[in-house]
Amino acid sequence: MKDGSFSEFTQLAANKLRLGGAACPEAVAKIFVDCLHLTPASRSNDESRQLLDQWVERHLAGEPAQYIVGHAWFRRVRLTVRPGVLIPRPETEVLVDVVLERLTRACSGEPLPRPKVLDLCTGSGCVALSLLKEAGETHPVVVATDISQEAVNLARENALELGISLNDQLTVFVDDLASSLVADPAAHASFDVVVSNPPYIPTALLAELPREVADHEPALALDGGADGLGLFRRILDQAGALLRPGGMLACELHEDSLTVAAEACKAHGLWFGVGIRRDLTGRERFIVACRRGVVKADWHASRWLCPAVEALKAGEAVVFPTDTVYGLGVAVTASGNAHKVFKLKGRDREKPVAWLVESTEAIARYAADISHKALDLAAAYLPGALTLVLKAGRDVPEGFAAADGTIALRVPDHPVALAVLAELRVPIAASSANLQGQPPALSVESLDAAIAAKAAVVVDAGAVPGVPSTILSCVGDDPTLLRAGAGGPKEYRAASNERQRKDDEESAMTISIASDHAGFEQKAALANHLRKHGHTVVDLGPYDSGRVDYPDVAQKVAQEVAASDGGIGVLVCGTGIGMAMAANKIAGARAANVTSPELAEMARRHNDANILTLSGRFVSLEENCRILDAFLAASFEGGRHTQRLNKLKQLEGSR
Repeated sequence: MKDGSFSEFTQLAANKLRLGGAACPEAVAKIFVDCLHLTPASRSNDESRQLLDQWVERHLAGEPAQYIVGHAWFRRVRLTVRPGVLIPRPETEVLVDVVLERLTRACSGEPLPRPKVLDLCTGSGCVALSLLKEAGETHPVVVATDISQEAVNLARENALELGISLNDQLTVFVDDLASSLVADPAAHASFDVVVSNPPYIPTALLAELPREVADHEPALALDGGADGLGLFRRILDQAGALLRPGGMLACELHEDSLTVAAEACKAHGLWFGVGIRRDLTGRERFIVACRRGVVKADWHASRWLCPAVEALKAGEAVVFPTDTVYGLGVAVTASGNAHKVFKLKGRDREKPVAWLVESTEAIARYAADISHKALDLAAAYLPGALTLVLKAGRDVPEGFAAADGTIALRVPDHPVALAVLAELRVPIAASSANLQGQPPALSVESLDAAIAAKAAVVVDAGAVPGVPSTILSCVGDDPTLLRAGAGGPKEYRAASNERQRKDDEESAMTISIASDHAGFEQKAALANHLRKHGHTVVDLGPYDSGRVDYPDVAQKVAQEVAASDGGIGVLVCGTGIGMAMAANKIAGARAANVTSPELAEMARRHNDANILTLSGRFVSLEENCRILDAFLAASFEGGRHTQRLNKLKQLEGSR
């Protein structure tokens, strides 16, 4: 073919295709003529014209152009294609962009090191091979699977044609998604990315596909079941097992199925940062999600830092170490999402959460009317275990400041916390990673299961000191100590230690305790727990494990409490229910059956409960100790609750 005949041949083919009713005649003509142009120059124009006419007729009869010429371009690679294997589509090219962004995006200046990628339903290998060709210095290792042996053979063939090693860079094998990998415990949590372009056409829409697709491309690679998500739901389960915590799932789906797919991700429980991406035409086409879980900070920085930062940017809560205790935090945004911390901790919304910031300069950015003394304290003791309460500046979003217009700010002296703050570039609103009334977490192992399960990412960096920060109010001219802790000027902490000793002596209580036979063992342990904390315990029985009717012992404790001034009672039976019913028959007794520290605190604060009833069969001793501690630490807050309490007393008098 002469050099000058390229455009002539293209126009000729396009005209014939257009007259024959072919879709995209110019694009198909270019594919045909481009292929002719790449063949040896010894072919004459007449021979080329005859071959071109044959290809046009075959295409007008419904045969895909890519099958006719035997190849297809996908991004930067030319792939062999043949009937029986799905033809790569241009829209799928964006799926590669999504994964490349993940692999090559620097976090602390570093891409993921030798990441592992799993490509499910690989077909011709277009996604896997493009990733290997374009990922640059990250040097990914790709595992690709397909249920079709024909597809696996073609993907291997394409890899060899592109000079990709089937031993070091790429492994391709037949599998039902990743069933064999899921069955191998060694493969669990070993991949950084799972990517897939699975069959996703809803079955009812298969009849609407163009003839060249419906009649020639494999139905196995097209039919996604009733809603197009048949395989996707299985991929969710398998990817959840195979991805490292923080790893990404990226999947191409039908545009009508994406909303349901996103809801499925959120309901699944293992995913955060669920998002929908668009293809080259602007249509919604891809679902992206990240795996929840624990990441170790002793890994390569990108492997733990990026997941934590991405979760925070997505509005999720993250657990991370500080120089005091493990913290539970959310990114500070203009829309405000402080409610996540309150909800997770069961914390009183009237108590603001503190902000962690990356530098002392940030304190001046978010606070207003800062005194010279406050600036001196920040310069001398931060980063460190010192929290400064200051007047909130105008850049503090609603919901993050206290009711009095103040904000608590701190620069933590811990490399993990500082790295997250530096990468995030906004403050983190954080509180200790424990439920209200429970001791703070000093390691990931000591985290409450509820906190760990609801945080998108938990960063494990080993044990932390466990001493909280010193809190100084610097709203006025002279700093005021609000809490003594590990940091700040020694003179504030020394004075506080003496005051704390006196407060502990004054807070000791006399507590009446009793049980029936079902609660006997826990009663003895709870009594010892109270004594260790300096309380006086009056044990009203029983004194052995013989059978006891709960109304008898409940009456003893209730009468003792009602007759005392500010007395407290503890009753333990199988469920705690019968004890509460019996105790509340005595005027002046306000018994609450409680199964969590949060409820214990509310029973005291809102109901002025003076008797705690506990379950010895359905709640562990450890949990009952936490419940008891929360109950004793709280106090009646009065206000609107006083009126309701008076009505209870009126009901007692009307019996």
